[in-house]
Amino acid sequence: ISAQDWKWAEGFGNPVGSSIINGMSKMTNNKIAAIGFFQSDSIQVGNFNLKGSSTSPIVCIFNQNGEYENAISFGGNGDDRPTAIATDQNDNIYVAGNFKSLVFIAGNDTLFNKGESDGFVIKLDKNLNILWAMPIATASQDILSDIKVDKVGNIYFTGVSVKYLNGTTTEGVYLIKIKPDKTIERINQGNSNEYAGYAEVKSIHIDNDNNCYWLGYGYELKFQNGFSTSNSTTDEFGFFIKYSPNGTILSNQTTANMLCSSFDQQYFYVSQLYYDSVDYNNYGVQIIKYDQSLNEIWKKKIKKGSVGGGNT
Repeated sequence: ISAQDWKWAEGFGNPVGSSIINGMSKMTNNKIAAIGFFQSDSIQVGNFNLKGSSTSPIVCIFNQNGEYENAISFGGNGDDRPTAIATDQNDNIYVAGNFKSLVFIAGNDTLFNKGESDGFVIKLDKNLNILWAMPIATASQDILSDIKVDKVGNIYFTGVSVKYLNGTTTEGVYLIKIKPDKTIERINQGNSNEYAGYAEVKSIHIDNDNNCYWLGYGYELKFQNGFSTSNSTTDEFGFFIKYSPNGTILSNQTTANMLCSSFDQQYFYVSQLYYDSVDYNNYGVQIIKYDQSLNEIWKKKIKKGSVGGGNT
């Protein structure tokens, strides 16, 4: 690998199986916490030899020089993968992911799988000691996709669930807020009984006032305030919702299907797929800038075939 002005590049791997880093979060002192997984019995990460199984999650920390300062692995004997990471002002680390192992071990906590795939949320300290782990389990499948923590230590995580959550039937998306002591404060849901599983959550963002922004998409998702996605005239399956710290919906938008987003504490930049509701050969990607009230500032489109003559 080569590139101009790279300060350093680090990697890890094993001749057997795949090794992937799929998330990073900045800590103090310019350190980086990263998550990933490997598919072998062991892997060397810097000076740390980690043991694994089928697919095992890892969390590692490296400094501003690219040197690994710490690394751990955890999980069970099945396909277990982290999907998102966040850090707080005290350098505690929060990891969300999914596990298919019947028994999933993280520190002193043992989680038992209740479906095809369950979610997990783990908190670690800055030395990678696992402080606690909790399962997110329904009768079928949970897929967690993002996690964030606010300034007072409340944790937000989001995912897709089929079947039910806490006794409520849902075939859609959920956003869960838990307090620092792990107690659930609230659950926000978007339910769709017709198209089970046709939903995906892309990201959560938290602003300086601890308002929470939730982005994703799904066919005819219905939310608590009556807001829903998609209809026959717009074919817009995306949602963009702003919640106050107590869970009140402050703003909501129906959008095209979300791809990814970023937030600079003033504006959002969201990439989306779009389709013409009449001519489905007319499609492409667009980037939209929003303010914190979810008002659109500008939109830039890249149509099919407009980049290098190929498809977007």
